[in-house]
Amino acid sequence: MTSFNQQHQRVLQGLPNISFRQLETLQMVSREGSYTNAAHELHITRANVKRICSNLEKEVGHEIFIEDKDKLLTLSRFGTDLLAMSASLTRNFIHLREGIYSIQRKGLILRLAASDEFFCGRSFSYALKRVEVQDLYRPCYYRIETNRFKAALLSSECDIYFGVGISTSQRLELIDLERVPWSFHPSPNYSAQEPTKPSDLTSGKWVIEPVGDNECSKTVLDELLTAGAQGGRILKDGEIPKDDEILLRAEPSRVGLVNPQDKWPTFMFSAAMKKQHPYAELINRLKRASRV
Repeated sequence: MTSFNQQHQRVLQGLPNISFRQLETLQMVSREGSYTNAAHELHITRANVKRICSNLEKEVGHEIFIEDKDKLLTLSRFGTDLLAMSASLTRNFIHLREGIYSIQRKGLILRLAASDEFFCGRSFSYALKRVEVQDLYRPCYYRIETNRFKAALLSSECDIYFGVGISTSQRLELIDLERVPWSFHPSPNYSAQEPTKPSDLTSGKWVIEPVGDNECSKTVLDELLTAGAQGGRILKDGEIPKDDEILLRAEPSRVGLVNPQDKWPTFMFSAAMKKQHPYAELINRLKRASRV
């Protein structure tokens, strides 16, 4: 007379088509003892979990889970044997899936863009090293001027745009990475000492060289006034400072190489991405790289 286990061995050896999704769900429900908890772990609905289990029971022709009065699920004897025999196969499938996923990710191209000025110095390399993308992607680089970075991101011409004085929009995510250092350029007849804090700019004889969006330059001007500076203005296109003025110039090429002046409002070196981008994990990497 054959034993219960021997009978089930014959059934298991002749199992019909069982998908990896069914085996994965079997394993998760048996571990959690609940359709609801398993659904949470598998990121699908409870109804889908229950449907997968019901279809599996129909495929094998045996009851797999027994539900008690408290709705707790336990494996039947057949379910226990099925889980034991499929555990090794399920693990191998998981490892295979993770391996394929890793290969796919490393084969993806990440298009990084910035304006010309960033490719002339070391600040761009410094930023890329901080973000750490080489382990998942093959980066390539594009030169895109700041005045069209939003259109480039929204049209998927690039994946991440690095720039200074860039602003966000409803469809873009902006992460400030680093404060940009100032350099000071007094004109020949500028009579005051080089400023060491915003409140030293008291004569009104100072101007800001604009960077990036006009709104960002206006914001920096307002922040300097709030910090104690008096007067001041934004230099217009084609204009040069007057003989008695001092020019405040943001230095993007020195980002990461020179510490920005402490407590000085200044422009931000930032990264922008399209919201709901397929490479969503990059948002967290960019945020971890931030030193603002």
